[in-house]
Amino acid sequence: MMALEFEKPVLELEAKINELQNMSGDAGFNIADEVSRLSTKSKKLLTQTYSKLTAAQKVQVARHPERPHLSDYIKNMITDFTPLAG
Repeated sequence: MMALEFEKPVLELEAKINELQNMSGDAGFNIADEVSRLSTKSKKLLTQTYSKLTAAQKVQVARHPERPHLSDYIKNMITDFTPLAG
């Protein structure tokens, strides 16, 4: 996933959460409390980050190459679609 500069702290935290989840499954010990705490922290950080975006950062988000497009919504919501053009 291509990350914008202001999204990197959130993505690093989510990577740590994924790493802990993989460790938990492999080692057989329970670290669910730590994963839960980090997940809560990640959600809070994400909310804080996006609530304080500058105008330029909002434009970056709107123009992000991996953002969903109409065709993505159509593929996931409608099974029988015929585009009408011209």
